[in-house]
Amino acid sequence: MLTITGPQAQTILGPHLSSIRQVFHQAHRRYMDLPATARFPLGPTSQANMTHDYIVEAATREFSGLDGVRVLAPDQYSFFAIDFDGQILARFKKCDGNGHTSNYPTRQQKRIRSGKNLPGMPPELVLVDIGYELDLFGVEIRMIHVGLTSGRFLFAVAAAADQERDVVALPLVASSDQPEELFVMTAVDSDLDVENSGTEDSKGV
Repeated sequence: MLTITGPQAQTILGPHLSSIRQVFHQAHRRYMDLPATARFPLGPTSQANMTHDYIVEAATREFSGLDGVRVLAPDQYSFFAIDFDGQILARFKKCDGNGHTSNYPTRQQKRIRSGKNLPGMPPELVLVDIGYELDLFGVEIRMIHVGLTSGRFLFAVAAAADQERDVVALPLVASSDQPEELFVMTAVDSDLDVENSGTEDSKGV
């Protein structure tokens, strides 16, 4: 089963992180700009679904026609995804503070969660989730997480609207789900200066 490490994912997605961050911010802003009377009756699932539709529109506009990037229509794998350099097939999702996303457990989702490629998917592609984490009040995007669809964390990016923000260190919590490597960087750093905050004591199993 093909997999990928944090540094490898960082190298592939690095040139696109600023655009990815912009896509998430544009989509969330469009949702937040809806009248309060339209937003407040909606639950978290409806909010995520609406924001995802805005993400699809923004990402299609942002990434279409770029060298090494292929925008895939939802009907190809039954979900919207972008192929980066023929190595990463990325879904765009809402996630929690641990970078975990959620889906209704269909047969396809169970296959994805197990780390298996989908029928017709090139074997050299690794399926990953790029997720946006909202703050406590759901007003701003706090972090952008990148991880394997099986749940393994790869790296996270500060999602602050202020592009001058410095590297943000994520707190490490000892648990069986702790990532082997923790990479945190600003999305606007073209040279991708990385702070490796992982320690041997915090490595997962």
